[in-house]
Amino acid sequence: MSGTHISGASTWKACCVVLLALTLALGAVGSATAATGDLKNLGHGVSATEIKVGIAIIDYDSIKDFVDFERGDQQKTAQIFVDSINKNGGVGGRKIVPVFKTYKPIPGAKPDALSL
Repeated sequence: MSGTHISGASTWKACCVVLLALTLALGAVGSATAATGDLKNLGHGVSATEIKVGIAIIDYDSIKDFVDFERGDQQKTAQIFVDSINKNGGVGGRKIVPVFKTYKPIPGAKPDALSL
């Protein structure tokens, strides 16, 4: 079987980078909103106390004939990061509420929108 094999360490690094970028981006939005004092119009999925975040979960069962390694429980892994962020004050004092959506990584197929 030819192709690229992604190690577990690489997967963890990628997850950490994505969640760090998400945290920084949401922190910037949260601090800008807090600075203006406007807590009425916060946008889709954002309230004064919560931020809904869409998290894509890949359905590896749909490609199990082509993938020769175990991915683990992606939702549980993402939840660990969300719990850690929330335990440490959230983003701008707001709790992250994950919204998990699963999609199949089939070439040409498009994932459903991560609507909140």
